[in-house]
Amino acid sequence: AAASNILEDILDAKDEDQAVFGPILLFRKQNTTEKQTTWNLDALVVTDGSITPTLTLDDGKSVSPELIYKEEDVGESSLQGKKFFLFKLSFKQEKKDHLVNYDLSGGVIKKRNGIVVPGLEEELHFITTSCNGFFDPNDEKLIGPIENVWQEILRRHKRKSAHLMIGLGDQLYCDEIFKLPSLQPWLAQKNNLSVFNSIVPTKEIEEEVNKYYLNHYLQWFGSTSNSFSQCLGSIPGINIWDDHEIFDGYGSRPDLLQNSPMIQIIGNIARKYYLLFQQGVSPLMGRSEAISHGFVNERNYTFFKTINSTTFLALDTRGERTPQQMMEQKSWQTVLQMLLDNTSETTEHLVLLSATPLIDPDQRILVKVLGLFADPYNYTTNLCRGFSQWLGKKMGLLDSLGALDVNDNLLVDTWLGHPLEKTTLVNQLQELSRAKRLRTTILTGDVHNAGIARFEPVDCGLMASHNYMWQFCTSPSGNVPLEITSTLIKKLREEKSSKVRPFTDKLQERFL
Repeated sequence: AAASNILEDILDAKDEDQAVFGPILLFRKQNTTEKQTTWNLDALVVTDGSITPTLTLDDGKSVSPELIYKEEDVGESSLQGKKFFLFKLSFKQEKKDHLVNYDLSGGVIKKRNGIVVPGLEEELHFITTSCNGFFDPNDEKLIGPIENVWQEILRRHKRKSAHLMIGLGDQLYCDEIFKLPSLQPWLAQKNNLSVFNSIVPTKEIEEEVNKYYLNHYLQWFGSTSNSFSQCLGSIPGINIWDDHEIFDGYGSRPDLLQNSPMIQIIGNIARKYYLLFQQGVSPLMGRSEAISHGFVNERNYTFFKTINSTTFLALDTRGERTPQQMMEQKSWQTVLQMLLDNTSETTEHLVLLSATPLIDPDQRILVKVLGLFADPYNYTTNLCRGFSQWLGKKMGLLDSLGALDVNDNLLVDTWLGHPLEKTTLVNQLQELSRAKRLRTTILTGDVHNAGIARFEPVDCGLMASHNYMWQFCTSPSGNVPLEITSTLIKKLREEKSSKVRPFTDKLQERFL
């Protein structure tokens, strides 16, 4: 109780000055030896080029920062030479939760914050978030600013301290990238694919795109919501990404769009800032360094975290995504082997973090019907493409790139569009649960709805079965729930179990 009161006082403090941005706490690992168990995390801080921050713990101990990246600093149109620092922190875990205070200083700026280190005899308490923004700007008019949601999250954190904050993708929305002035001449050619795909980004375009992502992170993770910023500085995070960290549907767009030099450079720049702000690693790392951080490789950021008897598998289904695959075959093989290696004899619970649900209403027929008439990229002749573009615009189904947005949101950009990968993963999870007697749970987001679903055996619903797995879908932090998805889930819930489509010969998906 005392720790909670102190934490509340710290979290109520406000500092609007962004000359020193952060901190963002990132959970690294729990390390156990014969003598003690430690809670290890990093604090990410971004400063102007002239400032080197300092971090001091409440016992007076100072922690030296590590510079992991520096932006270029060339003239007025530069990125202002921003520097990214990491403070490596390690705290001994005691029997009960305890609070550790720290001060972050840079120049004349001083910020005070606190971290609740979980007790070895306490249950791990974490919160999950997804869709932290507004896909449709009108949503903010309906439900108010994002600050309202994070004020409630912060209030609950004060009441019962969270040890972790798990970001399940779309931690911010970068879809307005296509409003940048420098991209307009290129976007004007989207119906002329030969020209559209021949345009190569200039240095000026690259700099403007860099500025957009950098400033958007600084604003959204900093000044937009004071409560969100306080959560980032007091609750260590575990993050995966989804499409909106880049732009809506990235990786699932038709090959003619996805392979455009402009799309590729936008994706690479968005990747850079995801690695910096959400993973706290240098975007310049090579394969060996990526593996040392626990990732599959330098383009696939799947990783594992084990805390007590729980192992988290944080799945990256965006870094290598194409319309044909969620992840490269070689990477899948590595992930499945890592799954075996990272679940030890002490692991009792495996928690899969997936940006999109594995169990989701099947809307493939709807997508195929719409795509037959309103997807310009299904046709090669100008006449057919022109008609599809007209119909797609008339129905409001085309995105900024002129592609069928429904296709990406309801099929290709979900597990439904990649059934082989889904089957392989689920079967592997079930086999692992059987072999090592684990309980497996799926945490997910993306669909703007909270919901619960499960995999279970077709012949019986025995919870003791290794096929029995729950999926929990977190509600959106910002977006208004999608009416069409809510209606479909409600309809599926009302159907008799005999009508639920089997997933495999041993498994069925059931909505609750």
